[in-house]
Amino acid sequence: MKWRPGFVTIVLLAYAACRLVSAAILVAVGSYQEPTGWTGPEVTYLSFTQQWDAQWYRQVMDTGYPSTLPVDAGGTVQQNAWAFYPLYPFLAKALVVLTSADPVVVTSTLSLVLGAVAAVLLAVLLRRRIGPVSALLVVVVWASMPASPVLQVAYTESLAMVLLAGFLLAVETRRWATAGALALLTGVARPIAAPLAVVAVVAAVLRWRSLRAEGARLSRSEGLGLVGLVAACGVSGLIWPGIAALSTGSPTAYTDTMSAWRGSGTITPLRPWLDNARYFFGEDRGGWFLLGYAVIVLGASLGPWAAGLGPAMRTWGVAYPAYLFVVLDPVTSLFRYLVPIVPLAAVATLAAGRRGGMPGGPPGPDEWRGPRRHVLVATVVVLAASIAGQYLWTDELWRFVPPSDWPP
Repeated sequence: MKWRPGFVTIVLLAYAACRLVSAAILVAVGSYQEPTGWTGPEVTYLSFTQQWDAQWYRQVMDTGYPSTLPVDAGGTVQQNAWAFYPLYPFLAKALVVLTSADPVVVTSTLSLVLGAVAAVLLAVLLRRRIGPVSALLVVVVWASMPASPVLQVAYTESLAMVLLAGFLLAVETRRWATAGALALLTGVARPIAAPLAVVAVVAAVLRWRSLRAEGARLSRSEGLGLVGLVAACGVSGLIWPGIAALSTGSPTAYTDTMSAWRGSGTITPLRPWLDNARYFFGEDRGGWFLLGYAVIVLGASLGPWAAGLGPAMRTWGVAYPAYLFVVLDPVTSLFRYLVPIVPLAAVATLAAGRRGGMPGGPPGPDEWRGPRRHVLVATVVVLAASIAGQYLWTDELWRFVPPSDWPP
């Protein structure tokens, strides 16, 4: 009997191919990386995956978090481990204890495996809406984004994507308790509770409206599940700041720590975006640039071309960029912060557009209708540009040029 690979197997093979391409780029760029205290005397693929914030996670693995916030002579809080959420380093530490393996091997491999899990969850989520072929194309483009090498270095993007994809899939399938549990886990993995809460609220409103249109009412159990989901998202955003406050005795330990990474030394919503836009594009054109950026990002998820993605992912595609706009300084880290915006990958390949228009409902699991030729062409073009972008990201941001450099 001839073996035919299933959908999940095909996704895993495609994802592995994407990671091999990124590995080749990391090896190529690493070949002319000067040895540093991060890499040791010899720069190998594995040691090259341990740069920048990876060292903070290694510090958490080795010594935990400080009970007293470090301050300078003026009393200003300095950069410290409380900026880095504990789930990833604690998982890595547990694996090191269980396997006695080298932490360098464990952290890099952990990210690689978690990225594969995230790819499968995203593919399953997308297949419900746009069919298996289009879902596969979107996952491949997402896994090849310019900053996608971060999915196989000792960073938390892979873990965050597992929790995000699981959360969106749970919301899509109305598993409210599962979505709430995943939201709580993000509270110790990644500071994305606010946009998750927006997705939860929209899901609750849409469910209520749907039942009302059918002349039905929310059951007590489902109503409690939706309330619990929204509450879990709210609690998620308070977990890590609360732990930091209790552990250090400073109510503002987390926000003070995060401020230490800002060029201004303070967290000022929205202002850094406007200042940077004016700096790079001029006083008169800076505001117009930001408006154009907002139109592109919002249009990617709100436009009719994205209708096939479903309300959960479309809401995320709006809420997460808006959240970044409010809380993030738009510096070089922005490229890896874009990795969770999966709708951008979908729109880039036009995979949401299928012959005959948008699907009217979830396709069957065996529906392998091919996309239009222009979708395949767009995918090839986007992949070529993305792989070139990976090289630029790795060379310009991940490779460290002493004595100081811009972080990825």
